[in-house]
Amino acid sequence: MFERLKLFLEAMRQTRALRQGRISEAEMADAMTRKVVELAGEDPDRWMPKIDLSQSALEALYDPSTDALYPESFTLGPDDVRLIRRMRLGWNGTETGAVQQDPKRPFAGAGTLDLLAEALGPEAGEEANVAFLHQRPAALRAFCHSAALDPGRYRIGNLDYVAVEAELGWTRDWPDGIGLTPEMEIEVTADDIALVRNAQWQWPDEDDMHRAFEAGEVAGPTVDPKRPYGDMSFFDLDVHRILGWPVEARTEEGYVEVTDAQSDEVARLHFRQLCVMQAFLEQARHPVEAAQ
Repeated sequence: MFERLKLFLEAMRQTRALRQGRISEAEMADAMTRKVVELAGEDPDRWMPKIDLSQSALEALYDPSTDALYPESFTLGPDDVRLIRRMRLGWNGTETGAVQQDPKRPFAGAGTLDLLAEALGPEAGEEANVAFLHQRPAALRAFCHSAALDPGRYRIGNLDYVAVEAELGWTRDWPDGIGLTPEMEIEVTADDIALVRNAQWQWPDEDDMHRAFEAGEVAGPTVDPKRPYGDMSFFDLDVHRILGWPVEARTEEGYVEVTDAQSDEVARLHFRQLCVMQAFLEQARHPVEAAQ
């Protein structure tokens, strides 16, 4: 009862300040959120975004429009590629799992807002920054389709072995894990690259966005953790189609069925994507750079 009274009094005080023009609606919402969390016995700072963006910018990042995320046309530019080279990946554990830009450490060596200031200029403003961030899934789709990487052995620079162990440590129990060496080298195959090209990049969900805000960051794109490579209900069927595997089994209805051995290979290739995709983003050749 006493907590409710304190909350009511705080609401009255904030409403009066709003009417007098001493605070904005966003500042009032911020103050009330802090009060609710404080009365619940939590640290208010734990729940407040630690990033220098206005309320309207935060809302735009939480809930972007379909047009913003899926533009009718998109041309990959030098700034897009430079940021892609700096990306730092993690693993989205939702559903079947998928590669994602690490919400808490999206880039190697610099913060997101610092890199935006470098790419767009320090005077670009929040609207331009948010619009550029909304284009990141389109930029990654374009890069994965148009960049070139030959099969071979590659060293990864933006991740370290400890980080990969934290994300996929359980895969070390497989016969050869995911094929990553402690020196951060991985053998990339044509099958790996085919899956990279079909990765379904999309906007992060609200949970990842909130985790990023808590860390003073902005969450980046994720590959769709439910349908990472296409639109089939079971993603191993997408992998089967993309890689052109032979049909070795069918259901009673006549549909293609993935065998146990094929399913095991799908899992191996899928979890390798964390390191394969990181190598691809860092080292695949792109015409934009060749033209500079």
